Amino acid sequence: MGALWISSSTDGRARSYEPWTGVGDHLGWAASRLGFRAVTPVFDGATEEEIEAELARAWMIEQAWNEVGADAWVWLKEQEFDPRSIQDDDEVRRMYLEYWLGERNYDVYRLISDPVYARRSTLREWLRDHGYDPDQMLVFGDEPLSFSDRQNRDKLATLTCLRLWMHSQGQDINDLPDDAVTGKASDVSLQTGKPVPTLGKQILRDGKTGIPYDRPVTVA
Repeated sequence: MGALWISSSTDGRARSYEPWTGVGDHLGWAASRLGFRAVTPVFDGATEEEIEAELARAWMIEQAWNEVGADAWVWLKEQEFDPRSIQDDDEVRRMYLEYWLGERNYDVYRLISDPVYARRSTLREWLRDHGYDPDQMLVFGDEPLSFSDRQNRDKLATLTCLRLWMHSQGQDINDLPDDAVTGKASDVSLQTGKPVPTLGKQILRDGKTGIPYDRPVTVA
């Protein structure tokens, strides 16, 4: 999983991250999906924009993981594998990642052994396949970024997430200017009843019936 490390950003605020451990807030929930633990100072915590950006990255990594899982089954059928020899969805996804990401020079052995590496690699190539540059918006480690560079990545991550989310809701966002993205996403949320990913809310379903509850709930 990797050792605990501490990042000191150029705005002077120390942050620590530890893989796959969450805290009871939006930032901790997002961090658990992205593969690190976030701890911010009590009186000088993460800004609203920073939290929204991490929630955006968390939604994108979950969306990428789920879409690739569906793609894996399509690929498997094309390979004429006997479904009875497959244990579960995870095995199918692992096989597909070896094929898909292996051709892009990723470490196939690490894809199998390191789930954080597999999820992050999947997100990077998923973004590329959707026409976005992951290097302009992803931040996973103690990278030597200036405060302005971090802000730019956060802003782009949020905008990209909202565009991809609206696309997943059947919206045409190809000609939508950046300054109209947030407002359009709010409109789509009102129309569909589905929460915008950057708000940290999810629709939960009844464990017995599978029926969704009326109101989205805050994740933590």
